[in-house]
Amino acid sequence: MAAGFSCRRELLGRVRESLVAHALERMPEGGWTRLMPIDAEVPFRELTPRSVRELQALEPCGEGNPAALFRARDVEVRATNVFGTQRDHLSLWLRQADGVPLETIAWRRADLLRFFPTGRRLDVLFTVEASSWDGDERVRLELRDVRAAGRSEPRWTSPEVGDSLSLGAPAVS
Repeated sequence: MAAGFSCRRELLGRVRESLVAHALERMPEGGWTRLMPIDAEVPFRELTPRSVRELQALEPCGEGNPAALFRARDVEVRATNVFGTQRDHLSLWLRQADGVPLETIAWRRADLLRFFPTGRRLDVLFTVEASSWDGDERVRLELRDVRAAGRSEPRWTSPEVGDSLSLGAPAVS
């Protein structure tokens, strides 16, 4: 759900302070969280164009029918790139031990590039889509959240930058 309002520019600072104070007064212990239920843990080798086409039978996705959310553990960053006319999107090539690399996109998150050096090991939450270019069909992941590999707590977000990088809400298995 979204809402909006307008105010005079000279009042924006006071409005922002008031909204933050209002939210802080009502914040539950442990902070604000929105849980993202994980639909399945999936090895990259099982993510084929055919399996993605089968998932597309569940579409259209939206508020009442969210896209399937998957988890993969212990993936390795193989390469990174920023792209887009504003250079604001992040592209990662991730690989699991089975050796199948997959392109992974984090829209409007190029600011996180420094957290993904080649060789870093991660646990990731993602949705999948089919991508085709010049007749070549591939699987592409859309990154929803990420954390350092091997963490066992159910929450995916943490205040320690570098241990857990939040791209979204905490996930639950």
